[in-house]
Amino acid sequence: MTNTNCNNAKNDIKDKYGDLKINAPNPVNVNPPFMGDYPPPKPTTSKVPELPPSIEAVTESPAINRPPKPPGSSLGPYFQFISTDLNKMLWMGSVLIFRHVSFDQPKIEFICDAKVDYNWEILYDNIFDLCAYRVNIFIELRPGEGDDKIIWKIDWGDEKTDGSFLIARLDQKWRGGFFSCNGFDAYVPEQVASNFTYSNVWNHLLSIHEETSLHLLLWGGDQNYIDFIFDDIPFLRAWINMEWNERWTTDFRDDLKK
Repeated sequence: MTNTNCNNAKNDIKDKYGDLKINAPNPVNVNPPFMGDYPPPKPTTSKVPELPPSIEAVTESPAINRPPKPPGSSLGPYFQFISTDLNKMLWMGSVLIFRHVSFDQPKIEFICDAKVDYNWEILYDNIFDLCAYRVNIFIELRPGEGDDKIIWKIDWGDEKTDGSFLIARLDQKWRGGFFSCNGFDAYVPEQVASNFTYSNVWNHLLSIHEETSLHLLLWGGDQNYIDFIFDDIPFLRAWINMEWNERWTTDFRDDLKK
């Protein structure tokens, strides 16, 4: 009788094409004793130790802190080159801007000899209390050699910022830069890393850009390192020191989700 049931089950788990049916019974455990939803795990409420105050990283500028500080009320602008359209004679790019949700949308303007069109869109209404905006930019690609300087100005409401970038004209050869990993992970000995900083690569690129301005910067390698998270967060620091099997059976406490 058992063999008959088993054969029937095996014949019933595949369709006429030989593929497994999505709702077929488990061929290994044909008659499981329980088919309902399992009860949720019992929550735990143990207290996570308070994080230490944020301090400047040993090998870095004042801009880098451990643990990381929360973002300010504004981030950006972050400019991105996307492509050129030679049929429409356009340079196309975008700007990423973050603003705290308690503020109105910032205002942006571009000042240059070439014609500039742009439009706003909201990527996220609220991501960690910040509204994420993208400004799509379309700049006239003018004929000839040389560069066009694009000056941008942003009115945040409580302050104003400005800057500029260059785009190559139609017949101008592009000048570009490239960089790879920016910084050191937690496994680089401190005595080695202490002779350098995360800013070394940026200082080098800026010195080149000041001498001969670049049109394009290619990003390569890691830029945002989270290795120190295992030192800065008490639960993860304890977790990394557990025995191998204990790591995968320990509770992920509810208070950590906050």
